Amino acid sequence: GAGRYRLKKILGQGGMSVVWLAHDQRLREPVALKFLPASIAFDPAALDDLRRETYRSRKLSHPHIVRIHDLHEDPGTPPFITMEYVDGPNLHFLRAHRPAKVLPWKFLAPLVRQLAQALDYAHAEKIVHRDLKPANLLLDSSERLKLADFGLARVMRDSLSRLSGATNPGGTLHFMSPQQADSCKAQASDDVYSL
Repeated sequence: GAGRYRLKKILGQGGMSVVWLAHDQRLREPVALKFLPASIAFDPAALDDLRRETYRSRKLSHPHIVRIHDLHEDPGTPPFITMEYVDGPNLHFLRAHRPAKVLPWKFLAPLVRQLAQALDYAHAEKIVHRDLKPANLLLDSSERLKLADFGLARVMRDSLSRLSGATNPGGTLHFMSPQQADSCKAQASDDVYSL
């Protein structure tokens, strides 16, 4: 449970989750913990979706995809996901700190190849990312790309939409395909459009 992990620092924070760097005291290694909104704990449909997406995402084993370890549902604690810790920044952060907010193609070319390999692998496993964007593209200390958040962001958005009564096609508007914006069933071509 949660007592196994010692929280060290916040790695990222969004509208729907907070990601912490933690130390796994049992395995003695760093991990990332994604704490989910407390509302998900009270939404049985969201928890079922989250269990299903975590199970599907755990099956993905690829050098350019962030490895999902487990979903923790301890009484009295918001649910959280344990995953591989990536020790570098995301592309959104890197781009924001560049002159003219542009990353050079020489830097991006190998990352685009790595991302295409990760997507090809996931699509062969019948898994669509649904929220491909620079903030979900992490670099490790060796500047290898790691794609994060397969399907998990959609589950959180769907839960919040159900609770608020709002409709949301899922994904990030600037990067989603027209079909995804029209709430069509997710397909590999949506990820290709986002790429």
